[in-house]
Amino acid sequence: MAPLREARRRAVDFVLGLAQCVPMQNAEIPVTLKLRSRFRGKYRKHKETMCWEWIGYIHNKTGYGKITLDGRSYLSHRVGYTIHKGPIPDGFVVDHLCRNRKCCNPEHLEAIPGRENVLRGLSAPSEQSGDRRRVLHAAQVRELKKARRDGMTQEECASKWGVSLAAVAHIDDGSCWSHVKIDYDEDE
Repeated sequence: MAPLREARRRAVDFVLGLAQCVPMQNAEIPVTLKLRSRFRGKYRKHKETMCWEWIGYIHNKTGYGKITLDGRSYLSHRVGYTIHKGPIPDGFVVDHLCRNRKCCNPEHLEAIPGRENVLRGLSAPSEQSGDRRRVLHAAQVRELKKARRDGMTQEECASKWGVSLAAVAHIDDGSCWSHVKIDYDEDE
């Protein structure tokens, strides 16, 4: 078992190294009336999950939706983010908070550094794996950090917020959600 664990650790370190070292330039997505119109007709709102599921072309290998405009292909979630929230900053990727690769609901999308995206992917199972475990929003992470500060165990936090124990451990050690701070002097 130890060799398998060591191989996994090396693979994770490799991927994290790539995510940290490769500068990402985000191609400008031209938000035109034509793009907005085409985008609007290509998703269906799921009442239960609130996901906007892409019903246009889905890439077979990755499971991501794609839209083509003037001969250029774009990922549907990146288009949805750009239309509703603005340009994606360089070095950032768009993460699906709902873990559904077909979703293009801007409320389920967050621009984050590539390294953090890799860590989230390791600690939060996706729809593709059959486990729709939650991914936290910044306000929930702030609450979780306060709960940990006040003595709640990792197991209790994982259960309360519906995330994996690994996700709580990543928050604790600062390898994930390090940009979300709590004021240690504040009274609740």
